[in-house]
Amino acid sequence: MPSRLPKRGSTYYFRRVVPEALRPYFLTASGKPRTEFMESLGTKDFARAKELDRLRGVEVDQLFREARAKLRQGAKPDGVPVILGPTGPAEAFATFEDEEAHEAASRWIAEHEHEEANDPVKQRVADAVAAALAHKEAQDQAFLDMVREDRKVSSAPLMELFDAYVAMRKPAPATVKRWRPVMEHIKGFLGHDDAARITRKNVIAWRDALLAEKDDKGEPVRSARTVRETYLASLIVVLGYASEGDKIKSNVAADVVIRVPKKVRLRDPDFTKEEARTILKASLEPQPDSLSPEHRLARRWVPWLCAYTGARVNEMTQLRAEDVREVEGIWTLRITPEAGGVKTGKARVVPIHEHLIAQGFLDVVKAQSKGPLFYNPDRGRGGSEGNPHFKKMGERLAAWVRKLGVDDPDVQPNHAWRHLFKTTARSVRMDPEARDTIQGHAMKTEGQKYGVYPLALLSEELAKLPRFETEKPA
Repeated sequence: MPSRLPKRGSTYYFRRVVPEALRPYFLTASGKPRTEFMESLGTKDFARAKELDRLRGVEVDQLFREARAKLRQGAKPDGVPVILGPTGPAEAFATFEDEEAHEAASRWIAEHEHEEANDPVKQRVADAVAAALAHKEAQDQAFLDMVREDRKVSSAPLMELFDAYVAMRKPAPATVKRWRPVMEHIKGFLGHDDAARITRKNVIAWRDALLAEKDDKGEPVRSARTVRETYLASLIVVLGYASEGDKIKSNVAADVVIRVPKKVRLRDPDFTKEEARTILKASLEPQPDSLSPEHRLARRWVPWLCAYTGARVNEMTQLRAEDVREVEGIWTLRITPEAGGVKTGKARVVPIHEHLIAQGFLDVVKAQSKGPLFYNPDRGRGGSEGNPHFKKMGERLAAWVRKLGVDDPDVQPNHAWRHLFKTTARSVRMDPEARDTIQGHAMKTEGQKYGVYPLALLSEELAKLPRFETEKPA
């Protein structure tokens, strides 16, 4: 395809030069070897003209291939349009300038209409014109079908694809909330909403722009890790979904990478004994009356629940009274997506550590009887699907932990319980499958994925976990 499309006025044209050796196979209506194909693309839009030019080019290249094959075989150019005349052969007029050829043929027929009706030359011309027009009509229809099919592929609005992905795959509401602005961002960056028109170069340019953006202080607006794990990752997933459904031809973002330097770790990610003691001791102290009853309960119990289950903080802040059950004589917590969300999408049942029961956790549950323990959906400004109440409560607890002085930036104020549980479980030689089951971690081997871990055995393994003490040992 030419780097620049020719124009007449504001309309773009298709132009392709016929190789000199092939010109005898492509004659104009006047019978001269054709030097080029030239026709209007019928559009003033450059992007659309490029697509139509490409499609026309495919057809013309095929004609060239067929002509080269004839040339190699030594075939004479007797199957292409040539000059019309009383003594010349009349074949198919299937050139791009069919109107010129048709007009020439019509003039010749008009000039000879008074001649003998069964004139074989006249009949040959008439038959050739009819065959040529039929061929041209079929050719035009095939081209139109190609254009329509191409338009189907090209009509892939990015936001519609994102909404379709959400409807089909049902990602977590928080994921939808985080990814939707990303789709809007690349849409604004590109200046269009057609996913089929996104190229790999577009994605690379977008990636580089995201990384280069600075705030008023000259600091990067977003980290390389954020660009990779939120911006680029979400685009890869959505374009992958569109490609799998034949909405677009390929996932052009799939192999675009961002090299993120390894984060320097100056400490382990779990709480130290002193940090854990600070949080748990503070949880036992009276909380301000300015807090809601649910918020006070969350400060009191969620740290202890995380410490003895290794659960994600939001798995505990979403806990409902009805999720605390006695099963086979064992008190358990049911961590379920029904309550709000679970990262794996799978519910799990874990035993309640005896220290929680000894502190009176079951009495708190019985007093509630039903519904969320650590937030009231009817109180406050309300949550949203992308930012639910239980997630807000987790964020408030994290802020509280920071105020307690557990403020090392290399330790996460809620997630560190998850690391600490694993460390402690290893130290007491808890069965690896048991500790993974309790925390909801995927099994390492295919064999481990079979069956379930019996609740009674799980309770025995959890009992190995020692009590957390809030006072320093003497």
